Amino acid sequence: MKNWILASALLLASACGTTTGASTTAEDAATTGDDLGVGTDATAADLGASEDSASTGTDAAADAGTDAAVSPDVTDNDAVLVPDGAEDVAAGTDAVSPGEDVVGVDSQVPDSGTADVTETPDTGVADAGITDTAQTPDAIADAGNPVDATVDAPDVGKPVEQGSSCDPNKTNQCGNLQTCKAGPDTKFYCFCPDGQAYQGGICAGDTSQVQSMCAYLSKDCSAEGYCYDVTTSTCTYLADHKLTHPACALLGTNKSVATCVSAITDKTSPYFTSAQCPLVQYWSNPSDFPIDCRCAGKLENLCKRPYTLGAAISFGDGPRMRNLASTVQAWNGVVVNGEWLLPVGWSTASKKSQTMIFGIDLKTGKRRYFSGTYDDPSNGYTTVAAGDPFVNVMDIKLGADGSLYAVGASSDIAAPKVWKIDPVTGDRTLLFDEATADPTTLCANGSTLPGKKVIQMVPEGWAMDASGNFYFAYINMPGRGVVKFGKDFAKCEFLTMVPDLNQSTTMKTAIGTGYDSIQFEMRAFEIIADKLYAVADTKLIEVDLATGARKLISNAKDIGGLGGGPINAEGLGDRWSKWDPYRNVLWTHGISGGNGAIAVDLTTGDRTTWPCWHPGMGILGGCGGTGTSLIPGYLSYGGMIIDPVEPHDLYFAHDLFSVVKYEVKTGNSYILSL
Repeated sequence: MKNWILASALLLASACGTTTGASTTAEDAATTGDDLGVGTDATAADLGASEDSASTGTDAAADAGTDAAVSPDVTDNDAVLVPDGAEDVAAGTDAVSPGEDVVGVDSQVPDSGTADVTETPDTGVADAGITDTAQTPDAIADAGNPVDATVDAPDVGKPVEQGSSCDPNKTNQCGNLQTCKAGPDTKFYCFCPDGQAYQGGICAGDTSQVQSMCAYLSKDCSAEGYCYDVTTSTCTYLADHKLTHPACALLGTNKSVATCVSAITDKTSPYFTSAQCPLVQYWSNPSDFPIDCRCAGKLENLCKRPYTLGAAISFGDGPRMRNLASTVQAWNGVVVNGEWLLPVGWSTASKKSQTMIFGIDLKTGKRRYFSGTYDDPSNGYTTVAAGDPFVNVMDIKLGADGSLYAVGASSDIAAPKVWKIDPVTGDRTLLFDEATADPTTLCANGSTLPGKKVIQMVPEGWAMDASGNFYFAYINMPGRGVVKFGKDFAKCEFLTMVPDLNQSTTMKTAIGTGYDSIQFEMRAFEIIADKLYAVADTKLIEVDLATGARKLISNAKDIGGLGGGPINAEGLGDRWSKWDPYRNVLWTHGISGGNGAIAVDLTTGDRTTWPCWHPGMGILGGCGGTGTSLIPGYLSYGGMIIDPVEPHDLYFAHDLFSVVKYEVKTGNSYILSL
């Protein structure tokens, strides 16, 4: 697995894609002839910006409060972003402002160490010391004549080929194609070839000194996106990222080639012309989303952090999550028939631990009530679907029998409850409640103290296998581990257990062999084939479902632990995990890892935060969370699902009451439903 240092203190990763090893270009990669205007070769200073910079603004400095920093696990070719401003957003609390710092990485200039400058391909913004007026054919400074770059005023009888004065005894006095020789007044001047007029320091028709062919030609690319000056630096960036573009073959000795490019593939999008990100990172790996939110400073609401938008702003039709109550929390869930069945907890002073499960269309963001309760403005407390009431449902899974199974509790350490839900009607039946269950059906904790004699299970560590068995984590006595129930909850047994020898319990012998350095309870369960995976204390642990044997897969606890990548709180999410069969990684996210989504390679243990799959480079880190809609952090307890339909993009329950869509091939994201 390869990571790449992504350019710019302002923007996080830029050029990302879906398949590994393929060589792709921007949407108009096949353009020839009419779409390409030829100039001459350039360095980074000849551009409006270095091609591989993700910076925007005047000097590639911080924009909208962003900082540049490099994760402590940087290797020669490996940088992972550790976002600043990582405070969790708890239900009903204020989120940080959009001006919170967002960490970037050092600017990357493949062809030199020169600092990047602002890139404005076709607007004539000052370019590395060359003023806007120098971008037109009639006003380009005489770069080849340091003695006198001033264009002489036209004189009667002055040859049109005659230019600025020069010294015949010195070299490099005149520009390309020009010769220093005597004029009609016997003084020496730079002359163009016979018949070619001297205009603004160059000979008519000579584009070799033109810095921006887009400006020189006034090239209209509105139907294709925008005009971009492809230079040698551009081509170096593309080559470094194992990409190509036909304009590179046309450079020759020219400084640039005017090329129509686009960072968005959908030409029918209303944002096609108004919301383009202008750097090579973006158009070389264009987004399939209707808007490109990868570059900072975007004004469109779709690109902003949901929490910062006013209550009147909404995306997607139907009832809104934020209208349930002043205290809401979108949790995890499951995809059924193109909808994310997303449980949202809500509470008021008189109604505690309520739940409404929304059905959210993954294409349109349209919302509907599926099952649960809400306060109707006219009719008051209203129930949708029939059956036993929910109590703060946190997660839903699809069972092998086609039914839905939900787990909830009044808090993340309270006694869990399990409901069976009809996937069509939303009707629900309470199957299990630890608080009221017969103690003989629960696992004993071996306590020698007065009080509770059975284990204390938790709702955020649970899973179901293909046979319908349930697995739960527990806290306190007798230690750390996992218990198992049959589908009827008639009997509890330990699957695996590491005893806490300091507890007042008679259970001092481990159940299952293997890794035993587990300090906290296990959470974020996911079953893959015959193995259960769980996160505990920023470590990913595998448990054999047949033997209870434990194995450490990835250790984000300390530098130098098993598997490379981010460490500590940013190393692994500890509330939810999801197996991705399309990319063969396990995603973890939530609370301790609330600042990002971390993909884990189960073979190597390597961890990548906000990854994307670049068409030439494979998996890259730090692509997402550009300081816009999916700002790093604030996932908190919010869940994530993977679209079963290609290209299998991700959806996050973000900022308590919204859904943000994440494009895995580019790192682009925007608000789908709010």
